[in-house]
Amino acid sequence: AELVQALSSAVRSRTESVGVTDIGGLTLQFHNGAVVSLGAPTDLLDKLTRLEAFLKRDADACSTAIDVATNELGTCA
Repeated sequence: AELVQALSSAVRSRTESVGVTDIGGLTLQFHNGAVVSLGAPTDLLDKLTRLEAFLKRDADACSTAIDVATNELGTCA
């Protein structure tokens, strides 16, 4: 619930669903099919800030996966 409340309108408008992996990691499924990996449910604000920055930089670059679980700006596949 905390994750959904923390989503910005830009991320929320792209999000189709929120999920939890078998090991407790959080994910977002975007309408275009991309899956955002947020990792453990800690430091969500930092992770969502990285996601925002990544989307501003490369909004259309990733069609399958975006990883913002680490301190890196974000990676895609």
